Amino acid sequence: GRFMDRVAVPNMAQELADRGVALVDRYRQLAAGDREDEDASKARRLFERALQEDINNETALLGLGEILDEGLGCEPDPVRA
Repeated sequence: GRFMDRVAVPNMAQELADRGVALVDRYRQLAAGDREDEDASKARRLFERALQEDINNETALLGLGEILDEGLGCEPDPVRA
């Protein structure tokens, strides 16, 4: 049991990160007036949750960095990005 739990965590982190990427992609594909800031906010929360599971998840690190750097659904924050 214990070993399997450790193996499952990175997979869970990647699944969360992949869901975040899908939301960011959807956000970017829409015209500026049609975008839902909630998509970007949900993506940010998914990336943050993924990093809680696996601090080294590259997909989540890059996704969160993009959101903060570009200000997708939030104020840009290049320092935190």
